[in-house]
Amino acid sequence: MAHPSEKSARSTSSREDQDNHPSPRRSPWAYFSTLVVVASLTVFIYPASWRTLISTFSALNAESTTSYPHETIQWTSCGSTAGHPLECANLTVPLDHFNASNPDTVQFPIIRLRGKSAGAGRNLLVNPGGPGNSGIDYVTKGGKHINTLVGEDYHIVSWAPRGTKGTVPMAKCYPDDATRKQHGSFRNRDIVADSPDVYAWAKNFAQACRDTTGPGVEYINTPQTAADMNSILDALGQEKLHYWGLSYGTLLGQTYAMLFPERAGRMVFDGVANVFQYYISEPDMEMMTDSDRTFVGFLEECVAAGDDCPLTHVSTSKDVLLEKFTALGEQLDRQPLSVYVNSTHYGTLDFRTLFIDVIFPHFQVLSGWHLLASKLAPLLQGNATDFFLQYGQMSQSSINMDAFHMIMSNDGLTGPAHWPQDRESLLEEILPKLRVSMFARLANERFYIKQQWKIPRTHSFSPYQDVKLETPPLIFTQRYDAVTPVVSAISARDAFPGSRMVTINGYGHCSIALPSLCSARILREYLNKGKLPEDHEECEVDGPIFVKKGEEDDRIPKHVWDDEEKRSTYMAMRDFIKDLIEG
Repeated sequence: MAHPSEKSARSTSSREDQDNHPSPRRSPWAYFSTLVVVASLTVFIYPASWRTLISTFSALNAESTTSYPHETIQWTSCGSTAGHPLECANLTVPLDHFNASNPDTVQFPIIRLRGKSAGAGRNLLVNPGGPGNSGIDYVTKGGKHINTLVGEDYHIVSWAPRGTKGTVPMAKCYPDDATRKQHGSFRNRDIVADSPDVYAWAKNFAQACRDTTGPGVEYINTPQTAADMNSILDALGQEKLHYWGLSYGTLLGQTYAMLFPERAGRMVFDGVANVFQYYISEPDMEMMTDSDRTFVGFLEECVAAGDDCPLTHVSTSKDVLLEKFTALGEQLDRQPLSVYVNSTHYGTLDFRTLFIDVIFPHFQVLSGWHLLASKLAPLLQGNATDFFLQYGQMSQSSINMDAFHMIMSNDGLTGPAHWPQDRESLLEEILPKLRVSMFARLANERFYIKQQWKIPRTHSFSPYQDVKLETPPLIFTQRYDAVTPVVSAISARDAFPGSRMVTINGYGHCSIALPSLCSARILREYLNKGKLPEDHEECEVDGPIFVKKGEEDDRIPKHVWDDEEKRSTYMAMRDFIKDLIEG
């Protein structure tokens, strides 16, 4: 096969054999409700498109289930992806894993993509982040790419963590869409002038989360979810947890390894959040350490890309572009811009819309950098029409923030014991935090929610240092990650003796942000062989960043294109997030 540029100029044991040849059993299929994937740790925002999956479920024979030796799960076929069967089931686990006298339970759905060579005990649990994201859509849309990166020796397993949609109980702060529409919005443009509105909203939101979710709400937290993973392992007949967690998934993975070090197997922490600050510190803004640096990097990469980046039509100087964006931000903070296209398309453009709602999410999803630059160029030149038509009326309805806020608040330090209860004192305390980055105001309402939170903290988990595991973790971090910076990855490396950190010299969130054959090789060697790099390692990315949609295949580097295995790995990394977003 010619490169696009040239076109244009195991043997298994008897136990594993049994596992791969299931014995059919028949019993009623009881339950699987519609699921929605929500926002991750400020990242990975992808739509709640479940029609294909649900229609597949509807067509199933409700009597047919499948079981495997050494497992206690009753699986139902729920389609396939890239020639790999998908299996779905539901698990019922204790509501409180740390109190055997509590008889209440939690139910959640689980999904598995079967690896062609994987046998019993070869399940890789994956968590896409959050808190609040479900892994069901993650495997349905992205499982084929995980399979390509990991190989056929693993089944890929994920689930809807407690509190997310599809679980019972589910984190829910509004009883219906009408109530959410009426009470879910508030003024939050200016962190000082709008603080009375945010303060008043947060008081109601905190109470509503407790009242609407109802019984069990206080057990929707990360330590309980970590213990849920033991229930999944037990149902799979697997002793050790093999795990790949991204973003918030690294908090979940670190929590698990600290709670159950004897069951932690090969653990990948990818895009690391600081577990110590998350649980036992009043939140600072370490997560924003590299946010402004990433924006500057966006401009530097644009200038380096030349004509491939439309912003160079405005200026070929990074410093000039930065000055123009800074001036525009200050202007929008003083006076939002009225944008009128026609009688049905009009509105306002303010600082939050431009920098927080549009530019910031693109720091994680780099496949949209070319399109973003093409809409920002005329905006910097005084014409906001193209930008507004593309981004100005984005719907956020697919983002369920209830589980996000509930899990973070149930995990951390909240209420009057840790936060001043009047608005003025809180504002005085958080203002320095919200000024560490031009993007920091995205966290504004979280402080007010933590201040007003009504649900008691029921866990006693506290992270600790010097966590010795049989197989130390593998840690990935991007050089420029706008929400999980290198310094947070270092905190995990230092907590787990013998762990190895891989820094990818690129942009985006987690190792899948940009294709890197180097990081993909390290990931597979670790998961399949338990092999860690000898020391800290750096990886380069393969291929360009600013690529116009429709020209992706033409821009695959020749050294990648000419090797079939490298090409499939490259394309899996390139298409992973895009497929999650676009479905």
